[in-house]
Amino acid sequence: MLNGISLFANIGIAELSLPKTKINISLANEIDPKRVNIYKKLHPKVDVIEGDISKKFIFSQLSRQKYDFVISTPPCQGMSTAGKMDKLDPRNHLIKYSIDLIKKTNPKYIFHENVPGQDNTKIYLKGNTVSIDKYIRQELAENYKIVSQKVDMSKFGIPQARKRSIYLMTRKDLKKDWLFPNYSKFEKTLFEIIGSFPSLDPKISDKDVDTIDYFPHYFKKVEKAIQISEFHTPLS
Repeated sequence: MLNGISLFANIGIAELSLPKTKINISLANEIDPKRVNIYKKLHPKVDVIEGDISKKFIFSQLSRQKYDFVISTPPCQGMSTAGKMDKLDPRNHLIKYSIDLIKKTNPKYIFHENVPGQDNTKIYLKGNTVSIDKYIRQELAENYKIVSQKVDMSKFGIPQARKRSIYLMTRKDLKKDWLFPNYSKFEKTLFEIIGSFPSLDPKISDKDVDTIDYFPHYFKKVEKAIQISEFHTPLS
């Protein structure tokens, strides 16, 4: 069993499938309280520390224990083409805290992910500017074997064409390297993935209206749907 930490965890979508494996998230960190509440519902067995990783108290809590692996997915708004791409955006510098935690806890494996623009995004370091790609390598290459790719997720059978910049890092004392899997032979559409799922009726949130009055098969549909997936349910 590998035990790890998820940084900038959001609501925990990245680790939804891990409970079915021998990979376990033991601790997570997220700054937004609403996201933390959802994370706790999706991952009730994971300890979640709510707060800003750049604050000494939060960072000290996160770095107290050792981890087999680290998932690092800092905010992308400051480096995404959909955002302002402000070189001074403080969110771009949050990776420094991921790196600091990695250097302090010395995990076996690291998964770092963001938008493709992160590789060339500049951050300030000791009065100079350096790209995030160069920063990762100069800080970790001594102790870690680093492989990186700009990944088109549709090439791995995932029905989404957006690209991601992913770094897989393996501590150098380990014999087995963490490498990217081979591309899937077949790209799949969203319909091919979920087109066979049973339909659902919406849940009416108005307290004065009973959902069953409008959708008499609501509960039967939900019962059938959750047999396919616990997440195939109407929004509450």
